[in-house]
Amino acid sequence: MSSRMRAKEHTQQGIAYVHQGRIDDAIREFRSALEICPDDPMPRFELTNLLREQRRWEELARELEEFRSVCSFPDDPGLLSDIAHAKEMLAEHRKKEDS
Repeated sequence: MSSRMRAKEHTQQGIAYVHQGRIDDAIREFRSALEICPDDPMPRFELTNLLREQRRWEELARELEEFRSVCSFPDDPGLLSDIAHAKEMLAEHRKKEDS
């Protein structure tokens, strides 16, 4: 089986886990897919959306930066905006924790 097919299986399993409410399992599957094919946009898309929904800002910022390092459009305004937003939300979250 090709690495793309293995990555696709992990992505599909991750999506199934999301529908079952098994968030940590879904994240693990998306990350497994990315270990196999780091330039595959689908598991990265699913993972970043899930992290955003879960308000896991630090992980989201890290994943978006990683995506930026492997994608063919690292200076895309939308991607840069997403990274900035994630970092802004992380800063706000940390500020609230410190209060």
